[in-house]
Formats: sequence, structure tokens, C-alpha cells
Amino acid sequence: MRIFLAVLFSSKVINQISALKESLVEHHVTGRFQKDKLLHMTLHFIGNIDKTQVPILIKAINDIGFSSFKLKTDKLDYFGKDNKTLYLGVEKRPELLSLHQQIMKVLEDLSFKIEPYVYTPHITIVRKVQFSHLSSIMIPKISFTVDKIVVMESLQIDSELIYRALN
Repeated sequence: MRIFLAVLFSSKVINQISALKESLVEHHVTGRFQKDKLLHMTLHFIGNIDKTQVPILIKAINDIGFSSFKLKTDKLDYFGKDNKTLYLGVEKRPELLSLHQQIMKVLEDLSFKIEPYVYTPHITIVRKVQFSHLSSIMIPKISFTVDKIVVMESLQIDSELIYRALN
């Protein structure tokens, strides 16, 4: 099973991100736009794990104690091979970084292989993106609440990408 940890959004936040996607199209940004039903903020990508590990992972993630907190989006940027993934950046607040550290500790305690990396909180907007400039695009400061860590499965069904919450 291909697994990642995420924060899911209210319909209000999804609508705000969708409006940004429409603005990007108006500014001649092209590529594979993330479908609204797939929008999320990644906390950590775990990768392929055996299905017998999933209940243990879910329990450990559900046992992480934290108080809910608010975040805001802060920029449009891109990464990946040849800068082909456009994302909406999320502010790196201390509460988020602390939560991320707790997640990494839990995964380490469960003996999941963790490659060192710099965490970049983000919401993927467009894959295989092409654009001439982004500077003229107004970036909304979208606020959302982090109150649950969701264990997600990523799968393909009939060539369609599906994300399914497991907890």
C-alpha cells in the first residue's frame, strides 16, 4: 500500500484553492491540475508499506497528542525534477514543525525507513507545469486549521489517482 500523512481541508478552503487554480489558467499556466477532491497538505510521504503495518501506523498516528492550530498559505513556488510541480506554500509555524518532528519520531520508533530531507509544507496545485511568469498572479492567504493527521492511501483505479483516508 502506498501511504502518506496529510491534513485535509474544509470545502471552504478547497473552494479558495480552486479559485486560485482558475486564476492560474487565466494567466496561461498549463499542466495537470490537482483535482479538488485530491487537495491536501502533505505532512510526510511514507511510500509503499505492507498492509499488515497499516493498523499499527494508524494507532501510533492517532496517539500523537497536539492542540489544533491555524496555518496560512504564503507563496506559489515549484520543485521537483526540472521544477515541474507547482505548489502553494504553507507558512512554517513552530506548531507545524513540532508536529512534523513528532511524526518523524513515531515513524522512527515503528522502524519505518526515513531518508533525511528538509520539510517543505505545501499543497500541490499543478504537476508537469508550464508557465512564462508567476509574478503577476495574486496569491491568496488561505487560512486553515490543522486538527487531525490523516493516514492516506494513494492508489490507481482505472488509471485514475485516488486518495483514500484510512483513519
